[in-house]
Amino acid sequence: MPAAGDAALRGAVTRVPKLDRLAAASALVGEDGMSWEAAGAHAAHARRSLLSFRRSIALATDVRKPPWSEGEQGRRLVPLLLAGGWNAETDGDRKAIEMVAARLYADIDGDLAVWSALEDPPVHRAGQTWRMVSKPALWDLLSPLITAADMARFHQLAAEVLQQPDPALDVPPERRFMAAIIGEPRVYSARLRDSIADTAAFLAGYVGDRELRDGRTGTEHASDVVAAVAGQMNADPSGRAWESAADVLPLLAEASPDGFLSAVEAGSAGETPALLPLFKDPEQASHFGVTSPHVPLVEALQVLCWSELYLGRAAAALARLAALDPHPRQRGSIRPAKALAGVLSVYGPQTPAPPLTRLAVIEALRRRFPAAAWPLLRDAIPERRSQRPSTRHPRWREWHQNPGAEDPADQTAAAGHIVSRMIEEAGTDAARWADLVDALKKLPHRDRDRVLSAVENLDPSGLSSTDRAAVWRALTEVAARHRQFPGTWWAMPAAVVGRIEEAARRFTPDSPDLHSGLFSGAPILPGAPSDDYVGYWETLRSARHEALRAVTGDSGTSGLLALGRNAELPATVGQAAAEIAGDLFSADLLALLEADGPDGQVARGYAGACIDAEGVDAGRGPTPAAQGMGRRAAGQAAPSGPAAGEVTAGTHPGTRSRGTGDLLAADEPGCHSRPRCQANRSGRADPARSPLLSDPDPRAFRQLQPRTVRARRRHASRNRAAPRGCRPPRRRRRPLPNTTGKSGTCWTTLSARVLRLRLAPAWSSCSPSC
Repeated sequence: MPAAGDAALRGAVTRVPKLDRLAAASALVGEDGMSWEAAGAHAAHARRSLLSFRRSIALATDVRKPPWSEGEQGRRLVPLLLAGGWNAETDGDRKAIEMVAARLYADIDGDLAVWSALEDPPVHRAGQTWRMVSKPALWDLLSPLITAADMARFHQLAAEVLQQPDPALDVPPERRFMAAIIGEPRVYSARLRDSIADTAAFLAGYVGDRELRDGRTGTEHASDVVAAVAGQMNADPSGRAWESAADVLPLLAEASPDGFLSAVEAGSAGETPALLPLFKDPEQASHFGVTSPHVPLVEALQVLCWSELYLGRAAAALARLAALDPHPRQRGSIRPAKALAGVLSVYGPQTPAPPLTRLAVIEALRRRFPAAAWPLLRDAIPERRSQRPSTRHPRWREWHQNPGAEDPADQTAAAGHIVSRMIEEAGTDAARWADLVDALKKLPHRDRDRVLSAVENLDPSGLSSTDRAAVWRALTEVAARHRQFPGTWWAMPAAVVGRIEEAARRFTPDSPDLHSGLFSGAPILPGAPSDDYVGYWETLRSARHEALRAVTGDSGTSGLLALGRNAELPATVGQAAAEIAGDLFSADLLALLEADGPDGQVARGYAGACIDAEGVDAGRGPTPAAQGMGRRAAGQAAPSGPAAGEVTAGTHPGTRSRGTGDLLAADEPGCHSRPRCQANRSGRADPARSPLLSDPDPRAFRQLQPRTVRARRRHASRNRAAPRGCRPPRRRRRPLPNTTGKSGTCWTTLSARVLRLRLAPAWSSCSPSC
């Protein structure tokens, strides 16, 4: 049975749920005839700490007052109660305990050994970490022994420990997980930092307005701790002080909500806010052991949202952070805008405030922070009607954290109010209308009809061609998704889907915009089978070919490039163009191979697909189509050669035609799967025989150097039956060519393929024995 929320477990344990405050109070009123006020106080006490509650109602003096809670032993235990916990292996922690206790650690260690051996010990040891068995129970016993000098030393310790800079911030993010080894370790352990911040939150939440012997309340002491730390954080414009205190921000917020919110408001104001550096680049925050410092700050504000008293200010602070966030749509971490929408969500809110209160907060935020209004309205209606768990809850505050079931009628009314505000805010903004269309699947029927009526009343002539295409694309994607999966539980009725398709026809864009949706990762195709992978990709391939024929038939290469600029994956446009037109566009696209942006991606996708489709014959040089691309790049006439399919002298019957895969596999220097001139045994292309390389660069030939002798012998031992100089290339597995143009794609290999393609005339002029 859990004696307290932080009590250590010993021996056999039978876990029972935590006491329900209302049920316990009802039992006390019914059986003992207590008043509701007294029963509520006892129930709250028992919920916090069962051991402490047992001592408060016990009649036996040995139960009420254990020996270690009185006299000199109790006085020696008071400073350790305020410290909370520490790591005995850390020098900084031992010095901190000496400072707060005003004694040598060797003497303190002796007391700890005695106390931990008792049957009812006040302290617990796990490894080298010490902690209090139950902070509430010890406080009830020792609080009369706490002096003003004890609290003064605690304030001094808290300021020094919580304001200490983190030396790990000087280590590069990719190596920060081993900062304690390669850099300077932190002076105080994470256990001590968390324990001191926890004591501050405990003073505010558990002690509250009760006075100590110095005449001050626990709330006042907690506010002083937070004020000292917050003042130092905002005094540093670089944001490093905020980053150093990131691990204790949720506890500091719980300790003094007003002081913490004031610090956040000051840190997010001005031309160079002190909180802006907390938003790290996603690349930096993606390394192992690294978290963007804004995450604990957002969690701290989420803690305050569990109090209706601080909901408005905490939501406004989240809106300020959302305005500062440079990556609001970044996935994988908590973002302020998403956290704010989760707090004020229609279904499953992360606050006990009723729907009308949440709507009032939303309206206030719309007026004060217009930039944060639309993301809040868009995400306030979640995908499913399920409660999203909060990442943080208060540790010591008795805030209501389990809101009961709300009236569905109130939730539906709140959703209708948000939809009305979204229609009002959309205006002529195409992106907002696209968000509204995307929200159709999660709206109640009445609100869905209102959104569709608003879309039908929207005048397409008042939108630019780009905005009209965006609205059309949003409508067609929603309709296609629900047409493709009509039997799923989330699919909208066929009548509604037909109404969406009819509305989409009013926004039909020009030709390049009309087909750009096909050139994405996995577009929705209403006619494609949803359970047949091969059939889906064949249908997509045919649709892309038809779209390119329509685009290029009217405007040729310019239409092709325009389509690539509008597509999500421009390289797929070039691939499809090569599949239907061969080297028809090579004269225009080869000049764009090294260009940046969508045009360059279209050209590289086109070149790669052409080489994959045409290939290079191992015995006689490139095929006519590949030679055509090389000739256009070099400005040459077509050389004469053997007819297609003819096996020339020196060509082994087992030699297969090689495409891009073989060139990709032959990227190593001097690979035998690359054509090699028998007259030039060094394996290098002859500069005198290549008009492309009249002024040869040695770096260009470095890729054509032969293998080492050992590798050549291994290769020859596998192909002894083949004639010398005509050995078939070694089979090797290779990944499928990636020409999507997404982030992370390496075009170096594809550029090497194009380089070899441009060297094709030099290879084709070699003797038949090459």
